Amino acid sequence: MGGVDRLDQNIAQYRIGIRSRKWYWPIIAYLLQTAMHNSWLLYRDSRAVSSLPLSHLQFIREVCKVYFARYETKTAPMPLPGHNPKSLVRFDIVGHYIERNPTQIRCAVYIMKVYKKCAKCGVG
Repeated sequence: MGGVDRLDQNIAQYRIGIRSRKWYWPIIAYLLQTAMHNSWLLYRDSRAVSSLPLSHLQFIREVCKVYFARYETKTAPMPLPGHNPKSLVRFDIVGHYIERNPTQIRCAVYIMKVYKKCAKCGVG
């Protein structure tokens, strides 16, 4: 297989699925995937692969982790207007995980009935 065939195969393996009415989003996604594939090929040819061998998917995840860590915001989100939280535990951004509730409860954001709630603060 030539280089273009291998590029198409690797891009199709981890394709970014963006559905939009904007014509340019698939082009931007393809350019990002091509850049990521080319950077992975450069990584495979470098000396760094001997100390930390990464597959294509692991490489993409590591690059995403670096960008998330670099551009994450450290501020807590503000409470919704007209919503009175009982404590500020809901907005500390630490240890909030979604779990299934056996009965329906009201969603704190959309005021609809849901089966999911936060494991730490118990809010739907």
